[in-house]
Amino acid sequence: APETDFSDGGALSTVIDRPIGLTGQDWKLILIAASRGGHWKVCVGTLPFIRPYVKETHPKYARESLNLSDRRSSSRPSLERLSRKYNRIARALTAAVLCFESRSQYAWAIRAIDDWIEW
Repeated sequence: APETDFSDGGALSTVIDRPIGLTGQDWKLILIAASRGGHWKVCVGTLPFIRPYVKETHPKYARESLNLSDRRSSSRPSLERLSRKYNRIARALTAAVLCFESRSQYAWAIRAIDDWIEW
């Protein structure tokens, strides 16, 4: 099944207040391709664009299971859906860190992990 959880550019569009051509899925695939090619500088430059998509998977945006009748929470995704979304986008971090490690860019690997935790 295609990964369509990151098909919209909504997260980044709201941050910069204008539409952008690449989606979260696109950024993830760029990171994976750069990692496979050993292009660690592309990984460094691309990681910040993943940030809004990681942030939108935070559990605070999940629908509360106890309050299903509330209209405001009904438009929110379930925690399971957010978890699946997070697991898919986390592949980008894994690819970047592996690339940094294989190219002896250990400081960048640590920085990427620290940023991911902060997000």
